[in-house]
Amino acid sequence: MKGKKIQLQGQIEIEAVVLEEMQECLYDSLEWLEVYIEKAGYYPDWQQRKQLPKSIERENVRFMDANEVKGFFSTVLFSLSNFAKTSNVPFALERLQTQFYSWLDKSGINAGNCSKELAECLVNVNNVLNEKGEEFRKSRREEVRKNISQMTSEEQEGKFYGAITELQKNLKNEEAWLEAAKNKSPQDVKMENKFLGNADRGKEIFRQIESVFKEQQAIKEKQKAQQDYREWEKEQEGMEGIESSSSASSQWYRSTVPSQNLNLDKSVKPTNNVSTTGIFAIISVIIALTVGSVVIAKKQLNKKVKK
Repeated sequence: MKGKKIQLQGQIEIEAVVLEEMQECLYDSLEWLEVYIEKAGYYPDWQQRKQLPKSIERENVRFMDANEVKGFFSTVLFSLSNFAKTSNVPFALERLQTQFYSWLDKSGINAGNCSKELAECLVNVNNVLNEKGEEFRKSRREEVRKNISQMTSEEQEGKFYGAITELQKNLKNEEAWLEAAKNKSPQDVKMENKFLGNADRGKEIFRQIESVFKEQQAIKEKQKAQQDYREWEKEQEGMEGIESSSSASSQWYRSTVPSQNLNLDKSVKPTNNVSTTGIFAIISVIIALTVGSVVIAKKQLNKKVKK
C-alpha cells in the first residue's frame, strides 16, 4: 500500500512538471512566433504590438532570417504537441487555449491582415492545443528529415553536437524542476493568463482566419490538380504522337521498299545497289519501332502499377 501511495504521488508530481512545461512551451512558441512576424515584416508597428519579453537566449537570433526563426517556432511547437498528446491533466489544454486566444486578440492580427504563411502557424498552434496536432507532427518530421538529407556531413556533425549540448542543459533543468515539483500537484501549478486580450473575441478572430486559410488551401489544391491534369494530358498526347509516328513510318517503309528485299533466304544474293534513301528509311523505321515499343512497354508498366 505504501509503495502504491509513493507511486501515485510520484505520478502527480510528474503531471505537475508536465503542466509547467506545457505552459512554458506555449510561451516559447508564441515568443518565437512574434520574432518570426517581426523578421517577416508583416506589420510595420509590430514592435508596439508584441506581448512577450525577449527571453530567447540564442545570441544568433538577430542574424536569422524569417524561415530560420519559423523553424525554431515549429520545433518548440512540436515539443508542446508531444506534451499535449501525453498529458493526463484534463484542464491543461483548455487553459492554454484561453491564453492563445487572448494573445491573438491583443496582437491585432485578423482575417483581413493575416498572410497565408502566418495563418498556417496559427492554425498549427490551435490544432496542437485541441489535440489535433498529428498532421503537424508528421509534416514537421518530414521537413526535418528533408533538411538533414540536404546537409553536408560537416553540417550534420555540427547539428548533432549542438543538440547534445542543448540536451545536457535540459537535463540539468529537469533535475531542478523535479526537485521543485516534490509534493506538488497539478492544482498547485498557477496557469495565469499573462495576456490582456479577450479570449472569446480572439477565438472568433481565429475562426475567421482559419476559414480564409482553408479556402486558400482548397483553391491551391484545385489549381495543383488542374496543373497535374494538364501535364498528364501533354504526356498522353506526346505518347500518342510517338506511337502514331512509329506506325506511319512502318507503313511507309512497307509500301516503299520491295517485299523481296526483306527475303532472308541465303540463296538470294544481296545487291550493292541499295540507295541512300533506302538506308535512311530502314534506320528511321528501326528507331521509330524501338521508341514505339518503349512507349507501349511504359504504358503496360503504368497499368500494372495502378492495379
